[in-house]
Amino acid sequence: MSFTLITNAQILYLPNGEGGIGNSNTNSNIGIGTDSPEKKIQINAVNTDAGLRLHALTSNNNTNTPYLLLTGGYKPNNGVALRGVGDKVYGRKALVFYSGWDEDTDDPQITDLRERMRISSSGFIGIGTDSPEKKIQINAVNTDAGLRLHALTGDNNTNTPYLLLTGGYKPNNGVALRGVGDKVDGRKALVFYSGWDGEY
Repeated sequence: MSFTLITNAQILYLPNGEGGIGNSNTNSNIGIGTDSPEKKIQINAVNTDAGLRLHALTSNNNTNTPYLLLTGGYKPNNGVALRGVGDKVYGRKALVFYSGWDEDTDDPQITDLRERMRISSSGFIGIGTDSPEKKIQINAVNTDAGLRLHALTGDNNTNTPYLLLTGGYKPNNGVALRGVGDKVDGRKALVFYSGWDGEY
């Protein structure tokens, strides 16, 4: 027997008590805002409001939010996560993405997950830094590549993709560089591009 609770036009639909989220019963979906959920948990809400809120109980306005954790496998915290973290602008949050851990452990905790990328409250994206100051800032050790653009091909002498820097109202109005197959097979020449010959 399913259970539907309607309060102030809000709907909470619970499946047969013999079901449950982990049960194979096809009617075991839980619905909030719907009495016909099609997923294990389905929340229907207007697109001008939050469908789900995870709130940290604290009086500090700059506190970190709870994690939203997506896991799989036999280790309970083996997955990826995101959360809001207190930003340099007090009271605002940066969106931080986590995955993996650095140590070899049989029982990883959620706090073992490592930050991989963040978007600051100002819209700056940081990889390898928790305080990006540019639209995209990548901090990497000087013995490794900070960014790789790779052409998917089986030919070892193929040209690489372009790295294109543009501005103005024409989408390709700018300068570019890329690696081009060199006379020495398998190596690349660094080529710089700008402008064009015709009238566009």
